[in-house]
Formats: sequence, C-alpha cells, structure tokens
Amino acid sequence: MERSEFYPIEDVFSEINKYIENNGIVEYILLTGSGEPALYSGFGELADKIREKFPSIGIIAYTNGSLLNRKDVQNEFAKCTVLGCNLNSVYNKEFKKICRPLEDVRLQDTLNGLKEFSKHFKGNLIFDTKFVRDLNDTKRNVQGLIDFLKEIQPNSYTVISKKHKGQELTEEFTSFIKETMKDLPFPTELHI
Repeated sequence: MERSEFYPIEDVFSEINKYIENNGIVEYILLTGSGEPALYSGFGELADKIREKFPSIGIIAYTNGSLLNRKDVQNEFAKCTVLGCNLNSVYNKEFKKICRPLEDVRLQDTLNGLKEFSKHFKGNLIFDTKFVRDLNDTKRNVQGLIDFLKEIQPNSYTVISKKHKGQELTEEFTSFIKETMKDLPFPTELHI
C-alpha cells in the first residue's frame, strides 16, 4: 500500500522514447507493471513527460482502485486518457473472497474513491467485473454492482466469467446476468 518510485522516471521515459524512435508514434501507452500502477509514485510525473513530448499519444492505466481514495492518486490518474477499473464486488464478503485484498484495503474507501474520481475525470472510464463461481456469483452482488455503476456512469462495462476449480458459472446465474444487464444506460459487453 506504500507508493514508491520502483524505477527512475527518466529510465522508464527513456524506454518509451527509444521505442517510439524505433517504431514510430503509437496511439496509446499503457502504464502498467507487475502490480497496481497507483503504487508507482512517479506515475504523474511520467504521464506529464509523455504528454509534453508526445501530445497525440493517449495514456492508459488499469487499476484495482484501492488507492483512488487518495487525492494524489486521483490527480495523477486524471492525466490518463483511459482508466480501466476492476470491480468484482461492492460487498465485503464477496470482495474479500475474490480479491483477497491486503488488510489495509477497505472496500468502502475504494468505492468512495471511485465515485469521487468519476465526478472529475475527463477521460474514458471503463469498468470490468470477473464473476467466479462460488466467489462472487450472487444475485445480490450483480444488483449491487449495477446500482453502483449506474451512479458512476462509466463509458463502458465488461463482464467476464472465470472458471473456479474447473467449474464455470451456473446456467441460471449466467441467464440472470444477461437479463439483468441487458438495458444498462452505458455500453456493456458480456463475455460469459
């Protein structure tokens, strides 16, 4: 949960610069790593450097939202063109089962941070949910996610099913998702 500059900003920017020199301008740069990108304390400065030198290139990040309750993280992620957010539950029981968060991560803080960020973000805000059998596949969770997302109004929402212990979602639950999510007021893709 502690932010750090895992790699010097200049080194990361140099790699981006070298790639573009060798391959030409790209449409987007995905700022990621082997974990949560909000943990990189140089995220905002790196985004500024990219925007300054390559103003036509969009910046994408994908987050679990656990640090979006912090103003510094909100300000840095606001520099993105597209921010993808994973949200698998709005209820503690399911959230803990599927996400197995650190003890310091509080679901309500995450939800509040996502709501606050969505009010000011000018880019494309996209969400995805991975439903996993016996972890977060409850009708209550589906309705809670829908209610939460209706409040945020993301630019798009994607639903994915994952096997757990070799088992797929039940046909009944899959049908419930399809029926419940067919008329959401934002673009929705179902991969179930």
